[in-house]
Amino acid sequence: VASVVPTAIPQESSPTGLLAAMTGYARQTGLNEEQFTQCISSPDNVAALNTSLKDGSALGVSGTPTFFINNKKLVGAQPFALLQEIIQKELDGSPTSLDGYSPALQALAANNPPNFAIMDSKPDVSGAQIEGNANAKVMIAEFSDFQCPFCKQWTETALRDLRSELGNDVALAFLHFPIVQIHPNAGNASLVAMCAGQQGKFWE
Repeated sequence: VASVVPTAIPQESSPTGLLAAMTGYARQTGLNEEQFTQCISSPDNVAALNTSLKDGSALGVSGTPTFFINNKKLVGAQPFALLQEIIQKELDGSPTSLDGYSPALQALAANNPPNFAIMDSKPDVSGAQIEGNANAKVMIAEFSDFQCPFCKQWTETALRDLRSELGNDVALAFLHFPIVQIHPNAGNASLVAMCAGQQGKFWE
């Protein structure tokens, strides 16, 4: 996975330019534009994006969306019922073998490469944007790309159902994984979202 280009947002003055579009989103969201402009120019944020990419790659993330429900890895915009099954299993005690899951999840695990797996550890979500209790028993860490059509599909369908379950026991962490080789604006969008988060407007 390629790194995010440090000069992520072009300094274009044209209203049709990417910077103008992103600044327009910031304005619609009610962000302080001066703080926002300073934030998107910060090399520290680009470094943080690259760290997220490296961390995801080290966990075997190669596409988006990829979810880690504690230490259970689920790849792709799978039906919400499968995600819900994994969540419930984690709440009930966390199976240590694939035998503890439904045939549907076992079938995903049999794919090459597998779309479901039990990992040795769970991702580090410190510094991530979290919806729900950061100390929840079940942490769903989503590696996502803002230009990914499958991420969009999941966000518009399953996320709405998942949000009804978020709280003290279940939480959602967003981890940036912009695949810039095929989604050239994804790194820029992640940068903008991070800057919105610094003003408490990430989920908006």
